[in-house]
Amino acid sequence: MICTGDYNEFRRNYNTVIDFTCNGECSRCGSCCTEELPITEKELRRIKAYVTKNHIKPYHRLFADMHTIDRTCPFYNPEKKVCMIYKARPKICQDFICSGFNTVEWIKKSKNPFEYKHVYLRDVVEEWMNDIVKETEG
Repeated sequence: MICTGDYNEFRRNYNTVIDFTCNGECSRCGSCCTEELPITEKELRRIKAYVTKNHIKPYHRLFADMHTIDRTCPFYNPEKKVCMIYKARPKICQDFICSGFNTVEWIKKSKNPFEYKHVYLRDVVEEWMNDIVKETEG
């Protein structure tokens, strides 16, 4: 499900995985593309380099309701149904399929589960964008 809404609603639904696949294949609906991810520092550096090199701007959804929080991935474009960082996407995004995926088990099975940290991608991207603006101005 696309995690939008107030924070309490988001937390209630965080562990809920609904199967949106079509015959077991990804439907590219973006429902799993949330901004809250287990991700490594190495993956963040790779994504930042890719975003910078390819001049990718984060996608922002606009809501009429000012109390709605956009918790979708800033690199998923719902109009085109594409991941704008597909070639540099993190391992969780490469491995995830909404038909029976368990994030906790996935992290436990990784080579080094302690390298993963819980990241809000929109916050990180906002910092990157500020850095890029400073670099171009300086």
